[in-house]
Order: sequence, then C-alpha cells, then structure tokens
Amino acid sequence: SKNRLTEDLLLPVFRLAFKAPRLRNLNQAKVNFPYIDLADEKSGIAVQVTTERGAAKVTGTLTSFVSKGYQSRYKRLVVFVLTASKLKYTAASKREWQAICGQACRGQALHFDSASDILTTLDLLRLIQSLPHPKIRLVHDVIARSVIGEAFVDVESYLMRQSRRQLDHEKKSGKYI
Repeated sequence: SKNRLTEDLLLPVFRLAFKAPRLRNLNQAKVNFPYIDLADEKSGIAVQVTTERGAAKVTGTLTSFVSKGYQSRYKRLVVFVLTASKLKYTAASKREWQAICGQACRGQALHFDSASDILTTLDLLRLIQSLPHPKIRLVHDVIARSVIGEAFVDVESYLMRQSRRQLDHEKKSGKYI
C-alpha cells in the first residue's frame, strides 16, 4: 500500500525533520500496529501515515491514541497525510480534537496542534527547508539513495546497455554508418 511504502521511504527523512534519530516503523514489529505507524520513545514522537484526508481520520486516530494510553510514551502525535494538497479543517473539528486531548490526557501532556501536527508532503518540504544545511544535505543523500533517487539507478550502465542495443539494432538493419 502507499502508506506502507511511504513509511519506509520517508522514515530516514522523518528522523531528520522531526529530530527523532530512533524513529522506527512499528509495523515491522507488529503487522498493522494499532493507530500509529512510526515512533521514537526517546524523543516522544509518534507518527500516523495515511492517505485519508478527512477530519474523521484525525478524530479516530486521536481518540484511539489516547484510549490506548500512548500519550504516556509519546508526547507528540503527528498525522502525515500523503497528499500534496493543503488541508483545511473546520473550527468545530479542531475544538473536538482539543477536547479529546484535554479530557483524555489529563496529567499526561500530549502535544497535538492541527496547524503543526497534521502534515502533507508540502509541509514536509517546509520542515526540511528549516533544517541546517548539513541536515538538508543528509536528506538529499537519503532520497538520492532511495528507490526514487538518482543514486539508486545506475544511469551510466543503463545508458551504455541501451546504446549497445541500439547500435546492434542499427548494424542488423543495415542503416549503421
């Protein structure tokens, strides 16, 4: 699924962007870990990766997160929505989310601010831009070595093979000069 692929592809980027070097994919330890996908207990951050954009998904995630008592281990919950679009939620939804955290999290601080904790790919770029230059370079290197990066595909050998095939074809066709 897109979510699972995103979790693994962006895990090293999230580690840098969220300053969570021990961030790990919980779904590798338990298939379909309940309500969160990535977490770093030392830095106290949990991440839900989803393609669902609606307020109901955020409400359900928050409700389940606090019902499981995760706020005792993770002080911040981030919902990463795999979309390039800017998301907008009603004031009523935002009040509901505050109420969920306020009632269920008494005595245990859970940081959840819809403005900073519901992120899209565009927001991730903003987070990366705010990193110091050496960290931005690390993000670049991580992406370059991933399956979507230029360092993953050996372009030179691919072009060499393609050129040889084309030359062989031209020789056989009699059009080779």
